[in-house]
Amino acid sequence: MKLVITALAVLLTGCSSITGTPVAEPPPVISMEERATNFVRSHMQQSMDTDEVFSPLKLKITDVLVVHAHGNFYKGMVTVRTFAGTSRDIAVGITADGERFILETERGVLAWTLEDGYPPGSIDQPGFVPTFDGWALIKNDIAKCSMTADFVQCAVPFSPPVYNNGVLVNGATLYADGRHTWSLGSIDGDADRIANGFYRALTWTFQSTSGGIEFTHDNGTSYFIGKGGVTAG
Repeated sequence: MKLVITALAVLLTGCSSITGTPVAEPPPVISMEERATNFVRSHMQQSMDTDEVFSPLKLKITDVLVVHAHGNFYKGMVTVRTFAGTSRDIAVGITADGERFILETERGVLAWTLEDGYPPGSIDQPGFVPTFDGWALIKNDIAKCSMTADFVQCAVPFSPPVYNNGVLVNGATLYADGRHTWSLGSIDGDADRIANGFYRALTWTFQSTSGGIEFTHDNGTSYFIGKGGVTAG
């Protein structure tokens, strides 16, 4: 009877002794699809963040889907969003080679992101606009302008019409020294679209608005150009 009571006490109190070396749980198994997904997301985001043309656009990857196609080849769909909220899916191909991956995309898959233009900034931290060979080319819904360090030339559909010496004009050249002249013609080339807000290029800081664009040179000279014409600041 004493032996039975002792055994029962051990069961009730839970006292026991287990000998041996603890074994850690094995790490979770990460599928090749997951590894490829992580690679695509990090590699493409880093490329967009460091590219000379696309980094100022502040593009973000919002979703990545990768599926096995055949052998060591995988297909993926990457969703990219612009600062303005426009999203599109980009098809990618991934080749897995052991611990390494090779990413393939079609040429120009991010060209559509330029349609939303460059994100604006504040007057203290204006947004970026690229320059090439000392020129910048911009446009908003009102004006299309090319600029150098010394002048800005814009084409605008003036309303009411503007005449200079009896000739209908559709633009103006704004000089850093405070002069402006009327012009007739077009601004050639693919311009970078700008949203409403502040930007900086060369020696000019400019604000795009729904009515036009205000340009301010580093020397303080300023102009506003819109459908109503040119106003010197």
